[in-house]
Amino acid sequence: MTGAWHDGRLIAMDKELPVLSAAMAFKALFGADLDTALISEIDRCVTGLFTEVAVRTITPAFPQPSSARTNCP
Repeated sequence: MTGAWHDGRLIAMDKELPVLSAAMAFKALFGADLDTALISEIDRCVTGLFTEVAVRTITPAFPQPSSARTNCP
């Protein structure tokens, strides 16, 4: 993860730190070394899940068009 960090290079910490902390959490909890692409995909799916839960909590009686757009396994 941090192998691409070099002296003098600007790093978007708002993008890099969530990926790094997720990698550390997966390693500590499950002993799994995940690559950046997989962590990004997990983050995208979990974010979509939490968004969907929030929407359905606020408006549970109405069908949500976003339920047809989920692209996560």
